[in-house]
Parts: sequence; structure tokens; C-alpha cells
Amino acid sequence: MMHGTGFFHVMRTLLGGGTVCFATSRSLDAHEVWGIVQRRRATEMVIVGDAFGRPLVDALAEAERAGDPYDISSLRRITSSGVVWSAAVKRELLARGSMTLTDNISASEGGPFGVSEVSRVEDVVEGRFTLAPVARVLDENDRDVVPGSGQIGVLASAGPQPVGYLNDPERTARTWRVIDGVRYAVPGDLATVEADGRLVLLGRGDGVVNTGGEKVFPEEVEQALLAHPAITDAVVVGVPDPRWGQSVTAVVAPRAALADLSDEELTAHLSDRLARYKHPRRIVRVDEVPRTPAGKLNRGKARELVLAQERPAGQPFTVEAGHVRAFARALGDTGGGIPPTFPIAFAHVDEDWPLVMRPGRPWHGSGKGPGESRGGAGGLHAEQEFVYYRPLREGETLTAHKVPGRTWTKTGRSGVLTFTERHVDFLDADQQPVVRSTTVTVTTAPASEEAR
Repeated sequence: MMHGTGFFHVMRTLLGGGTVCFATSRSLDAHEVWGIVQRRRATEMVIVGDAFGRPLVDALAEAERAGDPYDISSLRRITSSGVVWSAAVKRELLARGSMTLTDNISASEGGPFGVSEVSRVEDVVEGRFTLAPVARVLDENDRDVVPGSGQIGVLASAGPQPVGYLNDPERTARTWRVIDGVRYAVPGDLATVEADGRLVLLGRGDGVVNTGGEKVFPEEVEQALLAHPAITDAVVVGVPDPRWGQSVTAVVAPRAALADLSDEELTAHLSDRLARYKHPRRIVRVDEVPRTPAGKLNRGKARELVLAQERPAGQPFTVEAGHVRAFARALGDTGGGIPPTFPIAFAHVDEDWPLVMRPGRPWHGSGKGPGESRGGAGGLHAEQEFVYYRPLREGETLTAHKVPGRTWTKTGRSGVLTFTERHVDFLDADQQPVVRSTTVTVTTAPASEEAR
């Protein structure tokens, strides 16, 4: 009852003379739910996508293995709204009963936007919806996206809407707009329209991961992850990356019996479903994927979880005037001032004030800049760069946290090159990234006769 979908279905049922059954457990107990369906001969159920769907399917399978399957033959419809409901879970539900699955696209700001209804296993498709009569997919000029063009647009609905956000007129003006004389709710969901008019939901624009200039929609990656039988739940987020801007990172909850699934096996599974740049660069395993009380994925909590694992407790230090001057020089300001605006992330190397952790001189030193070379074969070459996410402030306290990087090798005429990447993240008091120092060392060794 804490979400619009549940409220509307309860009111519709009561006004139609029906009976509403509530589970008594404070959190989802899938066996209790199926017990209610069996005992009360329930005909409809409202769920929250895979957050409820996957545990419900698992409970059905457990009862079947125990030789005491639930009788769910009375169930005629299961409805979900506003969250990912994977094709894999839909197929497993349809394989166990004669029912219709209704998957709605809606939002607290308004709707409906689209709907998908399926009654047969063979008709289940991933992420395709019929556009609602009151909805449109608009381009940046508020014109309808041409079906089959591949153009990404934003969903808009002229259906029932609230007045706006309480005490937030600017956000209200952005979300509810008058287009062609009609007031539309435009909460920010992105989509394309196929040649046959079907809607392909991509996800919220503010959740898109920009990695190396390529835009990755988390929902697409989540759907691909959930298609693996070992994954019960998944959330995908972007985390700061000095090379790519953001890196695609997945937080997954594996099935207990398949918890030893390797990253390589999961990547192989994704290779048939996603372009390489959409693959998660890191996969974090958890017992339970973070969700809001309403059952929606909590991407903020997931991102905090990932960053907390990357950053063990760090040692504090104070930013000095030399660091600030080095920062200003990186912006091309020789006067030492700091411009009010600058790019979100950029790199520079400063030989006088590098933010590196060195024995005896842990916070700054006169170490070499890029291209430090020592010897030939068997020697070492090192390069260092800094990525700033905001201006440094003299006197503020930062903490340095070592973050593992990648290691890779290449073989050439001169020998075998081994590249080792190391990061140090400098966080402020709010645990937000301020600077990332990246060092790449390259060691060389003679190539073997076989390699030659």
C-alpha cells in the first residue's frame, strides 16, 4: 500500500466487490504468499518485478522438489509496475499456470506510459511495451520520435497527474510541461520506438553510465545479468574512473547453490547479449541487492557499497598551498587563482607537488614526472597522472585510499612488457572523490625464444 500500483489495485478490487488478501510478514515471505493464493483461491496478484518475482518462483520450485507443489490454478493475472521484471522470471511463472502477466510502465509523477501483456511462454520478449494512448516518445524538440529511426526520446504522458513537487517549483517545471497545449508528465525515462510501434524502455536519463563516451543504460545490463540462472537480483551503477570517466559496475546476488560463479563465466554469458563496452568492469557479490522500501533498486546505496569496498580506511592529511598552486597550473592559470568553472574530470602531471604516498614523505615530494626510465631490458618506466573532480581547498583534510588497478602484458621485439596500474583516491569529509592519482609502471623482460 506504500506505492501507487498497490493502492490503485486495492481500491479497484474493493469498489468492485472483491476481497483483498494481505500477507502478515513484514518482509516478503514467498511461501506465505503462495499459501494465501492456494487457501483463498486468489485470482490476481500485484508484485514488484523481480524483487518479488524471483523469490516467488524459487518458492514454487522448492515446493515442487519437496513433492508438495502449490495449487495456483486460480491465479489469472499477475501485475507489476515501475521496475524490472525479467523475461526469465516471466517464463518460469507462465510455465506453471494459465495466467496473464501485465507489466506496466508508470511513475509517481504520472502515467501510464506503456504496457506489456503476455500469456504464453513463447511470446515473452525482453523490454518491449505497447505505448499507452495518452503517452508519447519525444525528441529534444518535443516532436514525436519516428518509429524505426533508432532515435532515443523521452517518455511523456498526459494521463492523471499530481499538481507538482511540494515546495520545489523548479523541479516541477522541468517534470510537468505543456506541449502542444497539453500538460504532460516527463519524469525522465528514455526509450526508442521500433518500426512496428512497440516501445523499448532504456531507463532513466539520470542513471545512464557514460563510459569512455559511450552511454550504457543500467536496465539493459541488469536484464542480461538476470537472464543467468545463478543470479537472483542485480543492480548496475557507474562509479568514477580516471580513464573512462565512469566504469560500469554490477552488484549481484547469486543463488546460494551457485555462489562460486566466476566473473569469467558471467562475462561469457553477457558476450552473447551485450556489446563489450557494456560489460561490467567489476562485479560485486552481495547477499541482498539494495532496494528501497517500495521495492525499487536503490542505486545510491549500491554505489556507496561499491565505493566502500574499494576504499579501506585511509590516513588523513591536509591540503597545502603548493597543492593548490599545482592545481591552478594544471588549469593553465599561472597566477595561482582557481577558475569558477572547469571540466568535471581532467588529468595533469605536476613534478613539484605530486599527491603520492612515499615512505618518509607521504603526501608530496620532488619525485620524477612522467616517463621516468631506468635501464633498458629488465628496467622500469613509470607514468603518473591526476584526475581532479573539483578544486582543491587549502587547509581541507583529505584521506588517501589505495585502490587496486589492472595488470596486463604485451610481447614485442624488445621483450615482454608488464603493465601495472595503481590508484590512490583522495576523499573529502563526505567521502566524495576529490582527486585520483594513477600510476602505471611498465617493466620489461627479455622475450623467450618461443615468443620470438
